[in-house]
Amino acid sequence: MTLLVHIILMLGYIIIALFAAIAIPGVFSEISILGARVIAGGIFLLGIQVHIILSIQANKENFTNRLMSLHQDFQVYLDKLEKYKNEAKMLRGELLFKKNNPNKEIVTQLLMLKKLIIKVTDKLSKPKNQKMIKSGEYVSNEDNLPVNTELEKILGASDFVLKDKIVDLYLQPIASLKRRHVIHYEAYAGIKDSAGEILFQSEFTKTINNSGALVTLDSILLVKCIQVIRRLGTRKPNMFFFCNISSVSLNDKHFFSQFINFMLDNKELADRLILQFTQKDVIKQSPSVWGSLATLGKCGYKFSMIDVELLNDNLIELAARNFHFVKIKAGMLLAENVDRNNIIKAYKKHNIELILEKIISEQCLAEFLDCGVSAGQGPLMGPPIISGDFTKKL
Repeated sequence: MTLLVHIILMLGYIIIALFAAIAIPGVFSEISILGARVIAGGIFLLGIQVHIILSIQANKENFTNRLMSLHQDFQVYLDKLEKYKNEAKMLRGELLFKKNNPNKEIVTQLLMLKKLIIKVTDKLSKPKNQKMIKSGEYVSNEDNLPVNTELEKILGASDFVLKDKIVDLYLQPIASLKRRHVIHYEAYAGIKDSAGEILFQSEFTKTINNSGALVTLDSILLVKCIQVIRRLGTRKPNMFFFCNISSVSLNDKHFFSQFINFMLDNKELADRLILQFTQKDVIKQSPSVWGSLATLGKCGYKFSMIDVELLNDNLIELAARNFHFVKIKAGMLLAENVDRNNIIKAYKKHNIELILEKIISEQCLAEFLDCGVSAGQGPLMGPPIISGDFTKKL
């Protein structure tokens, strides 16, 4: 009972007692006023006794109900405690396993990388007894076989990379055109030759396109990019990393099958990693390659197209193949015979975001500030940074 109920009942008992004290002498003349007051007092005390008994019973029932509720809660907490103990044992086992065994994801990456490096090492290695004699823009070896000097430099640098593990990941900022703050990054490789000179991916991609080294460099780039993504964790959730995959890698059955399986086993990367292909590769790839890439698309992976030379793309087909980004050189859209407004509207209609490349001057940037393109990259939007500098700031 509540306090208010107790007060009301007590007032009731008092009223009944007073009524009895007044009414009894009038009804029963033989009972004196004093006797009526005694009887009224007895009625009041009887009411108090009944009230106490009812209160005790109510409190007893309430206590019993609370006790039952506590017992039920106790059982629930015991079950939860047992569950948490089991989970703690599982977590302890996982921690002990991780302490004594490399992370599964890292193992998968390193095994893939190791196999690919072994595969191309022979193609990149040069005989130690080879003597080079300069002759114009070519050099000749003892067998008088002409070798392009640029290719020889690249192959030598690649061999040096594979032996001494000197390969760096560079992150090129992709920034908003108006505010110029970094929103995404494009990842590409830089390697050092024996003299310590840095060769960027754009310098050697075409030269070693058929040497087999590009598959290995794609692998290294992918692994390092994933490491950066994992270190970033849940911070900056809308930041993407664009990673290039060459046509050589797409058509290398050994690499491509492992690549697809790895991506499917690590679907959480789809929230960060944008796979990037050239327009030529997009046009010429076989149905089997697109079938495998479509599987990645269904798992949430998004694609980007670069090195655009033709602007009359089939945007319906491009969007259907999960291309969410297309990078176009700013100079192409500034050409006199190009209706850039219609092109930009067409891409927007199919939910494909245009990113401008090669923004090199304030005048070039000013041309696009109000045209509907929101992002771009180039020297003006920020220089590339080595991945180590990026992760230090996290």
